[in-house]
Amino acid sequence: MIKGNILIATILLLFGFMRCQQPTHKRISYEYKISKVLLPSKASLRGLSVVSDSSWWISGSHGTAAFIQLQEASVRAESLANYSSRDFRDIHGWNDQEAIILSVGDSTIFLKTTNRWQQLDTVYNDYSKGVFVDALDFEEDYGIALGDALDGVLYILESTDRGSSWRKISSDRLPIPVGSEGGFAASGTNVDIVNGHVNIASGAGTYPRLISRMAGQSNWEATPLPLQSGPTQGAYSIVFKNAMEGVVIGGSFLDSTRTDSVCAYTTDGGKKWILLDAEVVPGFRSCIAYSEGLDIYLAVGRTGIDYSRDGIKWNPISKEGGYYACGFGDKCAILVGRGGKCAKIEFTKIES
Repeated sequence: MIKGNILIATILLLFGFMRCQQPTHKRISYEYKISKVLLPSKASLRGLSVVSDSSWWISGSHGTAAFIQLQEASVRAESLANYSSRDFRDIHGWNDQEAIILSVGDSTIFLKTTNRWQQLDTVYNDYSKGVFVDALDFEEDYGIALGDALDGVLYILESTDRGSSWRKISSDRLPIPVGSEGGFAASGTNVDIVNGHVNIASGAGTYPRLISRMAGQSNWEATPLPLQSGPTQGAYSIVFKNAMEGVVIGGSFLDSTRTDSVCAYTTDGGKKWILLDAEVVPGFRSCIAYSEGLDIYLAVGRTGIDYSRDGIKWNPISKEGGYYACGFGDKCAILVGRGGKCAKIEFTKIES
């Protein structure tokens, strides 16, 4: 009997010790500070590529493309000349010297610089009737550009040399488009590459889809997305935090306050998407970005700015609209939009 009591006491002691050794989950919250940045431009800015918390590339209407540097209280920018008729809807910068921009309209043209506008090279152009390239993205040297479907074929371009040359991906490797499927040239973020996985969010077709290719594979797959469907509706922006977890956002720019079927998330690499309830998401948003360092999502659009830790529960930051694109530096987010609007959000991650 005594041995039995000793055994029970020993088990209870070990159980209590093990409970004490269990890891405690820290509660994480964020504090943020928004400050406006006065840019030397009144263009509609849709392209943004953040190099650091104090420098980024922008692009937009009226041939606007510039590298922005914050120097104390001043802003310095170098812009393009002789391109006033062009609308540069997307830009990608690798550093403070090298960047590529794309123009939309009746034709498309890609321009690249390696010395911050001292020299510009035309690295791709297409004057075919109906061509419209919406966005591009890079992971190191590898790049993908998305255009609207043309002549019954998805229009996807590929580069392996930092955008210096491009080739169309063969139609036999691509899914067949559903209706007038394409992208929205709203923020340059409906193309996302992470760890070699390519994910493209479409809209304007019969229904929106995820068009994707796994790392190391040659053929592409398409998965329906549970977002709004229609000529101006669908997926506007997508981001993956890793190969498995991602969030897609959109809606309709003609009805920015409609909140049903505007945001969904995946935890299995895009095979299955879970639609968020209309009560817990913002309205139409044209851009979503993710910060690995802060572990936070940010979404912007015509009616406001929101953030989320997990892409599921969204918290409003501001109801100020007119921001079209966003991106992260190390500890800051940069926003750009209508009439040269630009803001900086400094986040502080708090663990308790």
